[in-house]
Amino acid sequence: MTTYTPQTPPDPSADRCNAISPFLVWLGVLAVALLILFVLDYLLGLVIWLPLYCGLFGFLVAGLIAGGTAFRLARKLRPVSRGRIWATGILLTLFNAPTALYFEYRHVASGVGELAGFSKLRVRAAKEGSPRADVVERIELVFRDKLTSDFPPGGFLGYARWCIRTGEMPLQVDDASDTVSVSHRGWRWAIRSVIALVLTFVGLCFSFDGLRSAVPVR
Repeated sequence: MTTYTPQTPPDPSADRCNAISPFLVWLGVLAVALLILFVLDYLLGLVIWLPLYCGLFGFLVAGLIAGGTAFRLARKLRPVSRGRIWATGILLTLFNAPTALYFEYRHVASGVGELAGFSKLRVRAAKEGSPRADVVERIELVFRDKLTSDFPPGGFLGYARWCIRTGEMPLQVDDASDTVSVSHRGWRWAIRSVIALVLTFVGLCFSFDGLRSAVPVR
């Protein structure tokens, strides 16, 4: 005897939930990856100045770390096409580029007050009992103001213009002076920055490549 099992009609709202869910997951993937890249950008702003461009390797590692962590969230969406993986990598790289540039600019600006040419200002402040941090901050402020006046709009965008144009800036503060400079100047800085972006993208895509398989892969 055959029993009849009534069929439940499909719920239209289920399709809407399934359509929204992948989008929300991808938003979570972007948020997690960008958050990790944001934290790592602070360190990359320091290591970028390692000799022989060895600091560029850090951008590849950052992409692998951020992508590998976000992969834990994205794996529920597998299989994912290569085009979507590449699009995600490009989007993350472009969103992260201003943050990486900002931290590089911040590290350079914060080191201006420690230049040897301004040692007399730091010594004088110590004799007068003034906080050393106030002197360093004042020197940094002069650098930022000159960057704004000579390479508008200043900030990290003006910093990028300065690196490409000259990468050197004579700075006078009271009776002390020194030259602020970056080791990668001119087109070398531009090429180095592009390579850093490419390596970040490669690291992200390597981490997400396992999403192309419908089943977990080693």
